Amino acid sequence: GMVAEFVDENDNVASVPVNVELADQPNLKVTAIGIPERLETGQPIPISVDLSNVGGGDVPDRQIPFAVQVFLSRDETLDPRSDRLLQTIRLDEVVQAGQVVPLTLEPRMPSGISGPYYVLARVDPQRSFRPLGNVAESNESDNRTVSDDPILIELPPPTDLVVDSVSIDPSVVDSDGTVTVSWQVRNAGDTPARGIWDDSVYLSTDALLGFGDRLLG
Repeated sequence: GMVAEFVDENDNVASVPVNVELADQPNLKVTAIGIPERLETGQPIPISVDLSNVGGGDVPDRQIPFAVQVFLSRDETLDPRSDRLLQTIRLDEVVQAGQVVPLTLEPRMPSGISGPYYVLARVDPQRSFRPLGNVAESNESDNRTVSDDPILIELPPPTDLVVDSVSIDPSVVDSDGTVTVSWQVRNAGDTPARGIWDDSVYLSTDALLGFGDRLLG
């Protein structure tokens, strides 16, 4: 050191015993997933999730926020590379020991799917710089939960959209003039038409749509 103590340098350290007790840790787990039995393709998916702290300790302030991810999967095993991520829910609150936090979401259904699909929830997902997630838990192996049964996603019965009538005003126009085109679309099928569709208007020399016809809009 800076002070020359010579033969008395050996008595510069003192120690006292300290009793360190490990604090009770939280254990976050999804304990229930509620889903409908069946849905038609294209409909939003109503999902309820119960997030529970089944551990003996509260989630510390310094370990929030954390997230809950909800996936759609063909099977009961989560594969983040192939399963569809429906929504990520960010939680900014302290979850106390024994507390249950109900979560509800209604994500959009991915397009082009049909058949049975399971809903899986993952709590406090891993990150590249946090391999165990944000929250230090007493059990890191139970952070994934799958729904008891799959949702049966069905193709809806087809609709039949037809154009009943087309009118133009004026009926005679110069080559550089403008016209107003009006038409009426009717669903001739028995199933209601859901979603969004586009109509196109063409100019043709006959009553048949062909490659040479001009798209007006």
